[in-house]
Amino acid sequence: MTPPPASQPKKPKTYAQASLEIVRTHFPDCLPEPAQPLGIGVGEQIRTIVVTEAMGVSLKRVRAALKAYTSRRHYLIAVWKGARRIGLDGQPLEGAAGDISEEARQTGCSQAGDPFRLRCHHATRHCA
Repeated sequence: MTPPPASQPKKPKTYAQASLEIVRTHFPDCLPEPAQPLGIGVGEQIRTIVVTEAMGVSLKRVRAALKAYTSRRHYLIAVWKGARRIGLDGQPLEGAAGDISEEARQTGCSQAGDPFRLRCHHATRHCA
């Protein structure tokens, strides 16, 4: 009988998790923990910088990292609560509060209370 190993082997990372770590090494302030909403267009800014500066990070990795970050439960809750959006430097943007759910709340959308359903089921202006 062999003794159990001294430490448990780490669970292998998914492609998205590995991508998020790689992108965080280049943009440490942009993808903080706990997750905060990113400013509109920050993903495009990251892609532009990666391409123009030839950082050695593929655009596929950047897409996977951004999707992994913005799909997290804490991120979606922060967007739903209207937390301030942040820029590439990690600083809050001026006048960039999360306004997605506010319009839904004002129109009386039946799905407005659900932080995991940012778009509701019927075709009104705030759902498109």
